[in-house]
Amino acid sequence: MEQQASEESVTEDRVLRLGIIGCGAIAHLHADAILKTEGVELSCLVDADEARARDLAALFRVNCPVLKDYREAVGRMEAAIVALPHHLHGKVNLDLLGAGIHVLCEKPLATSIEEAESCVAQAGEKKMTLGVGMIRRFHWTTALMRLLMSSGQLGSLERFEQVDGAAHSWPSATPFYFSRELAGGGIFTTMGVHLLDSLLAWFDDLEAAGYADDNFGGIEADACARLLGRVGSEIVPGTLRCTNLYDLRSHFTVFGSKGSATIHGDNTVSIEVRGAVAGRELAWWVKDPQAPEVLPPDYVYFQAQIRDFAEAVRTGRPPRADGPTAVRVLRIIDQCYGMASRLEQPWMELALFPEGEVA
Repeated sequence: MEQQASEESVTEDRVLRLGIIGCGAIAHLHADAILKTEGVELSCLVDADEARARDLAALFRVNCPVLKDYREAVGRMEAAIVALPHHLHGKVNLDLLGAGIHVLCEKPLATSIEEAESCVAQAGEKKMTLGVGMIRRFHWTTALMRLLMSSGQLGSLERFEQVDGAAHSWPSATPFYFSRELAGGGIFTTMGVHLLDSLLAWFDDLEAAGYADDNFGGIEADACARLLGRVGSEIVPGTLRCTNLYDLRSHFTVFGSKGSATIHGDNTVSIEVRGAVAGRELAWWVKDPQAPEVLPPDYVYFQAQIRDFAEAVRTGRPPRADGPTAVRVLRIIDQCYGMASRLEQPWMELALFPEGEVA
C-alpha cells in the first residue's frame, strides 16, 4: 500500500476515525456500537460487494464513503475494524498496520501462527495498536470469575469444565465457515478461539493435554479438549467441549475444595456460587454492584470494546484483548489439532459392520 495514513497522533480531544473492512453480519454490531459511542466516528465502509456496504450504510442512515477496496480507505481513517473472512485477516492486517493504520481485527487474528506473529511484529515495529475482537473479555462475568478463582474464595481449585453448544445459525454473508482453508478450522477455531481466550483471562497459563473431534477430512463440528490451567502455583485440569450440531447447556464451572462457581450460558452479568455455610450446602448469585440488573443488549459490550480500543490508540497501552494473547490462543488450537484423535461416535461404528455381524 503506497499511501500512508496521517502522522498526526490521535489525542484525547480528537475524534478517532474508524473504518469497517468487511460488511457482513458482525459489521452490523460494530457499526451500531461506533454510532452510539462518543469520541469515535464511522469514517468509511469497505466491502468487495459494494451493494452490501451500501445496504449497511442505508440501514444505519450514515453518509460515509463506501468503497470496494480497503487500500482506497487509507487516508480516510486512523483505525480499522477488520471483519473479513478468516483467511484474509493476516494479509489485510499487515497491509493496514504497514500503512500506519491501527487495527481491531475480528477473531482469529490470522489462520496461521506465523501470520499472526507477523501481525504482532508489524504492530510493534510501526508502533500501531493491534486489538482482537474477543467480546467476552468485556462481559461483567469475566473479571468477576477471575476474582473468585484467584481470591481463595473457592478454596483449592480442583477442576473445571467449559461447554458451549448450539446448532449453527450465524448469518454469514459467505460460506467460508465450512472450509478449513478459508476459516482455519472448524468449530474449535471459530468458537473455540473465544472459549480459550476466556480461559486465558481466568488462568495464568493454559496448555493442551488431549483433544478429539469428529473431523473425517473436512472441518470439525464437534470437539472436546483436555486442558491444564494454572493459577499461581496450582495446576487445574479441565475439559472444553464445543459443538455447532446441537444445543447444549452451555456453561463454565470451576470446582474448588470450598465450593464452585458457574457462568450459565449467555449470563454476562452474574455468577452462581455453591458452597457450604454452617454445614449446609447453599447456592447464591454474585455480581459486581455496578453491573446492570438485567442482561444488556450485545451492542453494550461492543461499545465497551470500541472504547477500550480507542483508549489504547490514544494512550499507547495494550487493548484488553491484544495480539500476543491472540497468538497464544492459536498456539493452543494448533497443539490440539496436532494431537487430534477421533471423537467417540458409537452410531458411526455400527455402520461399519455388515448387517447381522454386530452382537
